[in-house]
This record gives sequence, C-alpha cells and structure tokens, in this order.
Amino acid sequence: MVLGAGLVMLLLSRWEPAFGVFSGIGLLLGFVMQRSRFCFTAAFRDLFMFNSGRNMKGVIVGMAVATVGFGLIMANLLPNPTLSAAAPEAHANPVGLHLVLGGLLFGVGMVAAGGWTSGSLYRMAEGYAASWAAFAGILGGLSVASHTWNWWWTTHVRFAPTIWFPRWVGYGGAILLTLAGLLGPIS
Repeated sequence: MVLGAGLVMLLLSRWEPAFGVFSGIGLLLGFVMQRSRFCFTAAFRDLFMFNSGRNMKGVIVGMAVATVGFGLIMANLLPNPTLSAAAPEAHANPVGLHLVLGGLLFGVGMVAAGGWTSGSLYRMAEGYAASWAAFAGILGGLSVASHTWNWWWTTHVRFAPTIWFPRWVGYGGAILLTLAGLLGPIS
C-alpha cells in the first residue's frame, strides 16, 4: 500500500509538482488522524457519553491556533476592520435560518453516519462499508447544496445580517472573544 501511494505521488508530481506535495500532506494527515482516532464527532461523543475530553482538547487547540493565525492574516490584509460591515477577504457569511437548518441537517447526518467527514475518510481506508455509504451521502449532500445555492442566496441568505466581530472589537478583541468561547468548555 505504501508503495502504491508513493507511485501515485510520483506520477502526480510529474504532472504537477504541487499535486505530489499535497498528496504527501494528505497521506500524512490521514495517517495521523487514523492512528490518533481523531474525529470531531467522536470528540463530542466521548465528552458527553464517557466524560473524556482528550479528543475535544485536540479539537479546541486546533481551533485556537487557527483563530490566532486567521486573525494575524486578516490584520495584515485589512489593517482597519472598522471600514466596512465585513471584510471581503474574510469571506464572512450572513447569519440566519439557513445556518440553523444546515446545522440540524449536518447533525442528523453525523449521527446517522456515525461520524464526521474526517472520521469517515480514515474508516473508509480501514475498509468500513458504512463509511463508504456515509461518504456517498456527503457527496450527494454537497451536490444538492451546490445545485440549490442560488435559490438559497436569492430567497434568504443575502437578506440575513453579516456579523463580523473585528468591526466592533478589533482583531485582538475578536481573537480574545473566540479564545474565551473555546476555552470555556475546558475549564
């Protein structure tokens, strides 16, 4: 299997050098996730069912690092966040009913599939047939979402408010608010 993966990486890198690099990163991440049993859904499940926060701490640390990194990148791209409701570079989306409905559908799908995309992917490689079915459902859901997005946008999303914390509290305040929200469950 390692030989096959190496061959695929070599062939992809000859076609486009970045593909070989990204294949290597993907294989490395997949190996780490599979060996650590890292799954966002399992993190929530373990926290509530078994009172174990080991995986959840990993998720929270990852989100904290991403929060600080994103704040630094945005501060570099748009030094004065008070100039507009949301920076176009931030890709801040409106908040409304569409997020509630999407969250409910996503949650039901996670429960039905027994995991989230990351866990389904590494379990597919382990040979779990249910994960293949879950992945087919993920692709089907993404297909439906992409084909109905214009309808959602014109009927609801564009009218919903966009909330961008840096506009009101600056980048430092937004980072601190987010970190406080993330660290609250740990303490």
